Amino acid sequence: MVLQKLAPGWPWRLAVLTPLGVYGFVYPFGIGLLLFGWMPPEAGWVGGCLLAAQGLAMAAWCGLNYGAARGLGAALIIAVAAWALEAFGVTTGVPFGAYQYSAALGFMLGPVPTAIPFAWIATVGAAFFTARSAVPPRRMLGALPVLLGAALAMLQDAVLETIATRVKGYWTWTAPGAPYYGVPWANFATWFGASLILGAVLQALLRPAPGRPLRYAGLPPLLYAMSLLMFGLLNWSRGFVVPAALAIVLLPPVLWRLRACVSPRWAL
Repeated sequence: MVLQKLAPGWPWRLAVLTPLGVYGFVYPFGIGLLLFGWMPPEAGWVGGCLLAAQGLAMAAWCGLNYGAARGLGAALIIAVAAWALEAFGVTTGVPFGAYQYSAALGFMLGPVPTAIPFAWIATVGAAFFTARSAVPPRRMLGALPVLLGAALAMLQDAVLETIATRVKGYWTWTAPGAPYYGVPWANFATWFGASLILGAVLQALLRPAPGRPLRYAGLPPLLYAMSLLMFGLLNWSRGFVVPAALAIVLLPPVLWRLRACVSPRWAL
């Protein structure tokens, strides 16, 4: 009887809200501990778990709104493609540039931390769907959301790189003299190109249904905004001016999209 009273699609909603709730609960404590330097070095696996939580929430959101086959299939494509690209990149130094992962993010899947494919799902998904929500309806199925989403994913990476490498040591670049805090430009070009291709996959597989509003439509801009806020504050506290400024510039329009998306659709 209890199950019969629950709204249709409640298992999918639970799949979205459970990892999102875990992320949201830990989020303020993580910011505080990192700002004051109180995070123990051996607690890097917590960051890996939070990346996984974001990716799971994003994947479940796609399943809720676009069906299990298409939604989870699109998320799986991103995860597999991201792992293959990262495995090739960390092994050969191409196309990102030469870098190495540490064990800080927890379990490894081959040469890549298990959390990284989830991070790609969250980053590419949040960037693409935030972009698609921002364009006029007549342009939603064109190239503009894909281009804008790729740019947002690349800029998010530019905001977090300094903290991930110089503060947390999740990975290390071996690019002496690279102008952006030791990060080679090839990394950002690769992020844009890969996000462009993966955004095109999302555009092809997850087409919006006319007249059918998205459930929890604010989730993509929410994830993007929370990442900007966290890494923007951490960059500012460590004196990394450029990524902190990027976060300051990006946050208002993303919050504007979040405000536009939040509605009774969030209700269970």
